[in-house]
Amino acid sequence: EKDGIIIHRPQSMEERRSSRTGKRSRWTSSRDSPSPRRRRRSSSSSSSRSRRRERKRDRKEKEKDNSDKSDMDQSSVKNSEKHSEKRSDKHSDKHSDKHSEKPTEKGSNFGEFPEISETSIKGLKDRGIVGLFPVQTATFRYIYDGEDIIARDLTGSGKTLAFSLPLVEKYRKLGYIGSDSRDSRRRLLAIILAPTRELALQVSKELKALKHYESEYKVITVYGGVSIEDQARELRTGVEFFVGTTGRVLDHIQRGNINFSGLKAIVLDEADEMLKMGFQEDVEKIIENISSSGKEKRQFLLFSATIPHWVSNVARKYLDPHHKFVDLVKDLKNKTSKTVQHLAINC
Repeated sequence: EKDGIIIHRPQSMEERRSSRTGKRSRWTSSRDSPSPRRRRRSSSSSSSRSRRRERKRDRKEKEKDNSDKSDMDQSSVKNSEKHSEKRSDKHSDKHSDKHSEKPTEKGSNFGEFPEISETSIKGLKDRGIVGLFPVQTATFRYIYDGEDIIARDLTGSGKTLAFSLPLVEKYRKLGYIGSDSRDSRRRLLAIILAPTRELALQVSKELKALKHYESEYKVITVYGGVSIEDQARELRTGVEFFVGTTGRVLDHIQRGNINFSGLKAIVLDEADEMLKMGFQEDVEKIIENISSSGKEKRQFLLFSATIPHWVSNVARKYLDPHHKFVDLVKDLKNKTSKTVQHLAINC
């Protein structure tokens, strides 16, 4: 200060540097060492977070316990329902399993049927058939011995082979088919009526598979939608087994294409389905034509999954009064074998 005037001397570089360092160090130290209030707040915040984590963990454990309890309850209910269903269906399953169970190589029952030739048994085993199914076992000797029968069993239980095998074996033994046949000209031995084209083809396939050699006997399949003239030419050359749908068979009868003079058997396969599809009138017309074609008694075989009133009427009218009735379904609610898989396609 000079003469009342304050004169500021400029700071040197070292003074300015020390001044800045001092401020920074004071600021840093105050930040690095928080006040007691700030320390209390920090401690309180940490304790609060810890309590929140514990509460969250407790909630999760409680939810898990409730979920496990719910699953156990549901499992208990399901098990209870299963046991209830088993008890209510015990009788049904007992019979259904019996019919759907496939014979095994160890339990093969071919030995019980000496009427079946060794060549036929070998052919069946080559196709994976190691024994007869219940419907085949129950009906074989009745058919082989020429009895009229009504056989009732589940759809898909092997009814096609049940009538095909004994008929072929019997006609083979009697010399009606094969190289030892009594007449060189083929004669119609059996007519099999089916409700659908698919089933008719299935029956024909089964009959052809039972041949010992290709020319042993001839099978013709007739159905609508194809040339009737080609079928008529084949019929004129002679066939032993005639398989067809009712409408096309009736067409051939009305045209005089079929000679029933040597016919031995009439088979109605899935007779209840014929009724459902409205073919009962055609069936009765066919049977009437066959009955009026000769006085010789024909064997009548009727296979069905159910026995509706119309089927019973046909049996009373055309079957022998002492015909055999084989019922392997009885009081079962389901009418389809467990080995059959049903698929629904959403169109």
